[in-house]
Amino acid sequence: RARTMMTSVRSACSAARCGASAIAGGARGACKPLAPKLSLFSTTSRHAVKAGAPHIEKPWLCAIGSAPCLSTHGPLPRGLCTTPAAGDAKEAEEEEKLLFKGGKNKMVVYLKRASILNLAFAGLAAPLLHFITSASGNGGKGIAMSAILLTFGGATTAGLNWVCSSYILSISSVPGASTLKIETTTLLGRPMTTEVAWEAMKRPTSWHPFQTFEADGKMFYLDVDDGFFYDDTLVNKVEDQLNK
Repeated sequence: RARTMMTSVRSACSAARCGASAIAGGARGACKPLAPKLSLFSTTSRHAVKAGAPHIEKPWLCAIGSAPCLSTHGPLPRGLCTTPAAGDAKEAEEEEKLLFKGGKNKMVVYLKRASILNLAFAGLAAPLLHFITSASGNGGKGIAMSAILLTFGGATTAGLNWVCSSYILSISSVPGASTLKIETTTLLGRPMTTEVAWEAMKRPTSWHPFQTFEADGKMFYLDVDDGFFYDDTLVNKVEDQLNK
């Protein structure tokens, strides 16, 4: 009896294996095998790995019943092949761009600051000279020397500011407008930005030695010889505007 029961168990196992093989064979005919490697474009595979699902040795096997096969899914999304949005390209075009940078920027700034220091030295030295000369009985000489120092310091500061104030440090474009941002220097050598429209550019009318064009009553000097042009058409545009 024991042998008969063992024989019947073995027969049942063999039948189960045959049935499983038949089911697997039918599944192989209905579904195509998938590569066992994880695809970067496969959304299902990524979620399965993140959720900690067990490894599937044969992903091409279909489940018994109405469950869909892995190979019956539609086209996989190609997330890594997306192109930049049109809005990003438009924002890149509307960014402020540097068009020109002067070649003597440091020299102009240092000259203005040196003239300010010279004027400050003259202002501090004038009362000291008057005190020393008055103590020795020559107060008139002290006043004369103080006047000379103050005159020299004031004249050099005013002259350098008049000559260098028109020097253009940089020119930048204004996004969405037909104007330019022109950077010059103040009396203390600090940068000062002025927004100038293309239509406001005119030929120089004064005798200033360093002047390329005028705009809204201000003088501007474009250093064509030593400057750095980041837009090759800038000079031609300025010339065309001045020749109108």
